[in-house]
Order: sequence, then C-alpha cells, then structure tokens
Amino acid sequence: ITVPTEVALWHMTPRGTDTRCIGLHAGGDLTFFTVERRDGTSIRSIELLSCGNGQFGGLGNALFTNAQSVPVRTRAVSGLLEFSETTQNLQPIAPSSVSVSPDGHVLLTLDTRTHAGPGGGGRDLLGWGTNYEYQLGNGRRTSVAMPLQMTRDGQRFMLGRKKTAEVRDLEGRVWKKG
Repeated sequence: ITVPTEVALWHMTPRGTDTRCIGLHAGGDLTFFTVERRDGTSIRSIELLSCGNGQFGGLGNALFTNAQSVPVRTRAVSGLLEFSETTQNLQPIAPSSVSVSPDGHVLLTLDTRTHAGPGGGGRDLLGWGTNYEYQLGNGRRTSVAMPLQMTRDGQRFMLGRKKTAEVRDLEGRVWKKG
C-alpha cells in the first residue's frame, strides 16, 4: 500500500470487544501490532497481528502469502494465557519484544517471567520467516511460516537474567563489565 491508510485492528472480532494497540514493530516488508482485547470478562487477551509481505512465512499465520494488507493473527503467540498465583486468575502472556529483520525473519520473546512467581524462568525465544541463510539457527535452510520455539541442545531456549563478569567484542577486547 503506497498511500497512508487506516489500519482496522478490530477486524473479525465479536461486537462489544474493546481493542487497543499497545505496541508496533516494523522491519523490511512486515509490520506487527501487539493488541489488547477485552470482551467484558475479567480475562483480557493479548494478540499479535501482522501484515505485509509474507512470501517467506514472516506473517506467522502458517501461510506463505505475497501481500497481506489486513492484519492477520499470528498463530502460536496470540491469545496465550497462564495462571497467576498472585491474582488466582488467568493472565495473558504478552510478547516482551519483537525484532523484524529487513530480509523477513522475525524473533520474538514471550514475557513468561512477569507472572512466573518464585523461581520463575526467563523469556521464551521464538522465531519464524526467511531462513535461506540459516537466520533462525535451526540447522535448516527452509523458511518457516509459524512461530517455532528456539532450542539449544534439545532444551527450550530462554533469555534469563544473569550477570557476567565481562563482555568482549569480536576482537577480544573488553567491552563492558558487570
């Protein structure tokens, strides 16, 4: 779409559902909207909607669509819920951050730390989209049209809080301490 156009984020939602955009992530030919929906119950839902060029699976909706002008629901990361011990209720699992590359692959972290409680882990890392140059790190060169859990040594890959003594750059010089 080459001219400014209104984006309707409430498309395909039941009447009476309150929809609010709480985040926008763009890169290359893809745009993602983090949307909070409330339907009058105490349980809210957070969804990730995407539009743009999904030719290499970057939309995350299990299709390889060349042009998607109306935002579609990104599967496997939209509408996720977890039980919170604190509130004794279901809470949404929201994307913590979304990184969209210029070539069409996407990395996303889910905020599984906020409501995790004592001993909670980190943030789950998921990836999808273009993978012709091993961008997703799964050892294959085929594009992926659905968000996949990143793994390391057969275990799910999570970003956690850990301090390191020092961080070095590619040339071995100390870049930062602590």
